[in-house]
Formats: sequence, structure tokens, C-alpha cells
Amino acid sequence: MIKIDRAVLCILSGIVLDVLALALFKELINTVHLIELVVTRSLVSLALLVFLRSKDPTPKGFVKEEGISILLRSMAGGLSLIFLTFSLSLLSLYVTLSMFYTAPLFSILAAKYLYKSLMRPEHILGIGFSLGGCILCLFGGPQVSLEWPVLWALAAAMLYGFSLALTKKVRKTSPVDLQIAYNLVCLTLVGPFVDLSFFLETPLSTYTLIGSAACFNVIMNYCYIQGYKRGNVIVLSILEYFSIPLGAFIGFLVWKEIPETQETIAACFIIIGGIIALRKEKRLSISS
Repeated sequence: MIKIDRAVLCILSGIVLDVLALALFKELINTVHLIELVVTRSLVSLALLVFLRSKDPTPKGFVKEEGISILLRSMAGGLSLIFLTFSLSLLSLYVTLSMFYTAPLFSILAAKYLYKSLMRPEHILGIGFSLGGCILCLFGGPQVSLEWPVLWALAAAMLYGFSLALTKKVRKTSPVDLQIAYNLVCLTLVGPFVDLSFFLETPLSTYTLIGSAACFNVIMNYCYIQGYKRGNVIVLSILEYFSIPLGAFIGFLVWKEIPETQETIAACFIIIGGIIALRKEKRLSISS
């Protein structure tokens, strides 16, 4: 029997919120310019995070010795968000998720060298099943050629996977402060290119959707940070493949996209891979 502890629960919660936020981004891209979308989301996130920080009676702030890791993690996450937003504007949610959630592979590779994590046989088998499902999910539906929009999604996945793996190097810094650093970097990267007239012309309904996406992202990042601080990076990374079948489900509910037979088979492969990887894990421990 699989024991689902707090680390696994955090990652699963983050996955659900992540897909919901991406679905909102996909809907908003049709009406909001990409740069303004990233800036507004970061501003709303910062406002919420500052509020949460003010409610903490003992905020820890940034830990000096973790400064380089915080900066690298924030830059990787910020660039990943920008690349992901570009790919969402040019690809379907299904294809974007399929490409973006190769990120666990990059997390596994980063963890192997950053923390000397061991890859057990069940990990390798689980990765094989999940990767096979990912490939089937990508090429089983509409034909996708390796054009630059797909490369944007792959670049986002690589940077995101690296940022997740770096989370274990910033254990002493609070999750709220990590997210503040991440959103400040996002604003620094795209802020100089924003059109200020956007904020005066945008209707309240659009701000509501952006605010919802920002809230989902804040809670999602908190869940991921807590999960990756407590658990085995390799095992938790494999769990993120569950986002692909979840994305297909959201696509059906919102845009009436009906998954093909190959996509259903792919989802089964991905789920089986996660179960195999977790089957012998009695406890998810923090790697030193």
C-alpha cells in the first residue's frame, strides 16, 4: 500500500492549481498582451505575498548564504514563465502541457548532479513508462513539427525543472520570500516593455481572471516549495506527469476538446509510471 505523506500531497495540490492557472492564462492570452499579462500577474502575486508576509509574526527574510541559489532559482522560474506564456499563445494547452511537463526529466538530471541522488530501478522504470506516455500523448494526436513555438515550451520546461531542483538549496528561506524574489525577477525582466495604458483600459472582469490565475500560482508555488523541501526530488518529479491527463480533462470541460484513443492510452502510461515509482517508497526523505 502506498503511503501518501505531506510531500506527495503538496505536489499533487500544486499540480491541480498549476493546470488551472495555465488554463486561465490560455483563455486570457486571446484578450491580453503577453507582456502585460506577465506583469499584471506578478503585481497581483506580489500584493498577495506581501499581505501574507505581514501576517507572519516571525518572518525569516532572505538567508544570506542562500542568495546565489535564490537568484538562480528566481531567474530560471521567471524566464520559464515568459517562455511558457509565449508557447501558450501559439500552441494548444494540450501540446504545451505535453512539452512543458518534460520538466521532471530536467529536475531528475539536475538532482543527480546537485544532490548526488540515486536512481533506483523503480525510478528508472517509472520514468520510462511516464516518458513513453508523454511521447505518445504528444505525437498521437494532431501532427506537431519541431518549430520554434515548441522549442519555447521545451526551454520553459528545462528552466522550470532546474528551478524546482534548486528549491532544496534554499531550505532556510521562507516560501513566501522565495515567491517574492521570483515575482520581482519577473517584473525586472519584462517590466521595461510594458504599455502603461493597458492598466487604464482593461476591464474589471479581466483583472478578476488575472487575479485568480495569480492566486493559483502563489498557492501552487507554495505547495511545490514545501513538497520539494521535504521529499525526494526524483520521485516527486515523476508525479508531475499527472498534469498531462489533467490538462486533457480541463481542455474537454472548457474547450470541448475530446482526447483521442492514443491520448487515453498515454494517460494510462503516465499514471502507471507514477505508481511504479512510488510503490516501494515507504517514506520520502530529504536528500542531503
